[in-house]
Amino acid sequence: ISVDVIGDTVLENNETLTVNLSEWAANRRNLHASPRRRYSDITNNDAASLSINDASISEGNAGTSQMTFTVTLDQAVDTGLSVNANTADGSATLADSDYVQVSAAAINFAGNAGETQTISVDVIGDTVLENNETLTVNLSGLAANGRNVTVADSQGQGTINNDDAAS
Repeated sequence: ISVDVIGDTVLENNETLTVNLSEWAANRRNLHASPRRRYSDITNNDAASLSINDASISEGNAGTSQMTFTVTLDQAVDTGLSVNANTADGSATLADSDYVQVSAAAINFAGNAGETQTISVDVIGDTVLENNETLTVNLSGLAANGRNVTVADSQGQGTINNDDAAS
C-alpha cells in the first residue's frame, strides 16, 4: 500500500499516519489481516528563523523618541513562539542617559510566515554636541514549543543620530 504524503512549509511536530486493514475472503477461505493496523511516521523537515533589523533615529533636544526595531519570523510555525529582547550599551550608555533600558521584554508570535513584531527603545533627547551613538537590542530566550526555530540574526544595532550643532 502506498500513501502519498503532501508536503508543506509549516513547521510542525512529526505526524503519524494510520492505515487500517479490514477482513476479506478469498477462494472460499477466510483470511484475516494481521495485524490490522499499521502506523507510519511523517517526519517534519521544515525550519523557521527569527531575525531583528537595525534601526536609527534623530536624537531630539528634549523628551524621548522611540527607536523601533522589527523582529521577523520567516516561515510558518504551527504554534506560537516567543523571544526576549534586552538592550546593551554601545557608545550610547545608560550612565549618560542616552536611552531607557529594555530588559527581558517578551516578543510574542502567533506563528504566521512573514509575521513581524516590534520592540521600541526610548531615546532621550539632549542639546549636547556629540558623535552619533550606538546601542544594541539582543534577542535571547527563544521559546518555540520544541519546534525547529532558530534566531538567525540575534542583534539589532541602533544608531542615535546627533542633531545638535555648535555656534
